[in-house]
Amino acid sequence: VFQSPQLRDAAYGMLTDHDRALGHRLAAAWLERAGETDATVLGEHHERGNAPARAALWYLDAARNALAANELGGVLARAERGVACGATGPALGSLLRLQAEAHRWRGENAYAVRCGTEAARVVSRDDAEWLLALRETAIGCARLGDRDALAALCEALRGESGKVSRAAHVSARAAAGTAAFDVGLIYLGRALVNSLDDAQSLESADVRGDVLRARAALTLVEGAPGAHLALLEEAALRFEESGNLREMCELRVAVGRGRQILGMHQRSLGPLREARAAASRLGLHHVSAVAELYLAAAALTEGMLDAAHVACDRAIESCAAQGARRLLGRARGVRCRVLTARGDHAGAVLDGEQAAHLLAGVPSDLPWALGCLAEAYLMERNLDAAFPTAALAVSLLDAGGAACVEEAFVLLTHVDALSLAGRDDDARDVVAYAHARMTGRAERIANLAWRDAWLNAVREHARVTTLKAQLRSAVESTLF
Repeated sequence: VFQSPQLRDAAYGMLTDHDRALGHRLAAAWLERAGETDATVLGEHHERGNAPARAALWYLDAARNALAANELGGVLARAERGVACGATGPALGSLLRLQAEAHRWRGENAYAVRCGTEAARVVSRDDAEWLLALRETAIGCARLGDRDALAALCEALRGESGKVSRAAHVSARAAAGTAAFDVGLIYLGRALVNSLDDAQSLESADVRGDVLRARAALTLVEGAPGAHLALLEEAALRFEESGNLREMCELRVAVGRGRQILGMHQRSLGPLREARAAASRLGLHHVSAVAELYLAAAALTEGMLDAAHVACDRAIESCAAQGARRLLGRARGVRCRVLTARGDHAGAVLDGEQAAHLLAGVPSDLPWALGCLAEAYLMERNLDAAFPTAALAVSLLDAGGAACVEEAFVLLTHVDALSLAGRDDDARDVVAYAHARMTGRAERIANLAWRDAWLNAVREHARVTTLKAQLRSAVESTLF
């Protein structure tokens, strides 16, 4: 023990290079025998003791410990030191995969894809790390909107048997399947999710959560919002069971969004606000952006246009920085509707056009984006632009094999365009169709409270019911 750092540095500097390295190796050996638990300390001693291979392994442990402690910056710093020590083979693959995961949680999607791709390249396909590297790469590709790369990853996972590590295989397939839905690769997403094992038979609570989340994504694509929310809530319980704070945070956002879809807007605010606060604390920039986006949507529904506009601006800035294509498209669409409500038609049209461009390959989202744009055109009485845009949105509702959760909004925008064009009979037909679709989905919602919210608390659904009743009254008055 030295009384001052200066004296310590002077003594340290008097050692020869050989003795200094020997001292660090001896210190590392003594600390290992003494039960030192700080892997970074051990890695530093081995690194300074000219034992880079052993140092890399300790830095790998340090990076894993940092991830378990939700210290994402620490993960990146320790993994980088391990890579710099010349790690090779499985150790290098693990270090790169940990970097990919940390980058992914921080919303640094391009870096996540780069690290995940390199990790998959340096490890054997017989290693579970290969599957986990593909998992991280798939999520990053989906966020960046790289459909071709994601399709290749999904096909690679479809061809794997899962003999190496069942848990890693199931987790990778679940994540890739969910990611495929996000970018419109519906057939691949459905194939992967339908191939998953029974969630209850898996030992890892985290993997069971992955499976339940993937199945929730599938039910939403298939137009079953009640089953979607039920599966998300069960997935959240699995991550809570494992104590996985990052996944719990992400699932809170998903649950909040699921409640919004069913019309339970007030009940969505708690999970979304909790997730936003936790994500900010943990540095989960992607989760923060998603929470901000859905809080903006909630504020719009409640008519709080100023709050909605501010939240949209924050979400757009964050999504743009992350290169998150789909989320940016959704955020632009929400802001389009906010600007339409505020009377800023030029700004609304610009955002609507951008939303439609960004969501062009996503069949579950593109009709909604076009509906937002058509609504903006309608508010400025531009029927020449509104009518074909609304008609195109309706024509795409079932084209991609994925349900649009905002289907009633899209159909009502078409109704408004038809009414403005004086085509009242056609407008009535669309109202009847919208009502049939809405009630058909309601029949699939087992929870009666959720079903009631779906039919009456979703603003567009309530309007469809009102218009249907007005249509019935008009017909009856004509007959009698």
